[in-house]
Amino acid sequence: MFNKVANTPYPLLQNKLIKTGIALSWGLFVTFIIFFLKPLDLAALNMSEVLSFSICGGIITTCVILFNALALPEFFVPLRNEMEWAIRKEVIYILWNVFVVSILVAFYSFFYVGEYNLYNIILFPIINVFSLAPFVGAYVFMNEKILSKSLNKEADAISNSMNFKKRLTSQKDEIVEFKTFDGTKKIKVSELIFLAENKKYVAAYYFNNGLMSELKLMMTLKEAREELRKYTAFYRCQKKWVVNLDFVVSLSANARGYLLDFKDCKIKVPVSRSLSNEITNRLAK
Repeated sequence: MFNKVANTPYPLLQNKLIKTGIALSWGLFVTFIIFFLKPLDLAALNMSEVLSFSICGGIITTCVILFNALALPEFFVPLRNEMEWAIRKEVIYILWNVFVVSILVAFYSFFYVGEYNLYNIILFPIINVFSLAPFVGAYVFMNEKILSKSLNKEADAISNSMNFKKRLTSQKDEIVEFKTFDGTKKIKVSELIFLAENKKYVAAYYFNNGLMSELKLMMTLKEAREELRKYTAFYRCQKKWVVNLDFVVSLSANARGYLLDFKDCKIKVPVSRSLSNEITNRLAK
């Protein structure tokens, strides 16, 4: 049960402007928290010194969150993989920010106050993380439920407005050729369901005598997509997926975004959040 909840899909924020706004908001929030609660032996200082320290603490918070949100993902791939982001990763990411901010603020207090305190330097960050963990977990869990409910409601509305237009009617007998590890494979374009890229290869999924089959391709997703360029039914709904819209029967959703449901296929294909409006228009035409 715990693993299921922890691995529930969760949206990964990509908008840099929003990330900056969040960092600034948390910096301001921490400034007020430090000023009014006066942790780390700050009560011994006068009001102007506490205010100065509080502002510096807010600046430290903003800089840490900005670095983790904008710079760190450039060097750490999992932090920018939106299709594998989950509740567990979101909670860990938030608590990581709390931990780093607490350490830096605690060390700054050592130099500012001028006294070494084992509690301030070591226990303060640990206590902050463990005391906030239940609230962070509850917030992320509840937010996932709200987002999932909202997006599923939108997905149902889109599904009801779909016209189920067949884009390959005049091209259904045409053949597309793909390079595979065993040579060249010919597939009817009307039988191709989608292309998917994983860590090792690109796979083409198609119907073979009514059963879904997988074909491992010896080509990139971009090269495979070029073979399908003239067919309007094929759409790149996410950077690792190219789908045949003729097989889409409905939309569903999770907190991360829309999912395409296909005829006689149990695999649900994710739609990039940036393409949510576009996929709606494509399916309605």
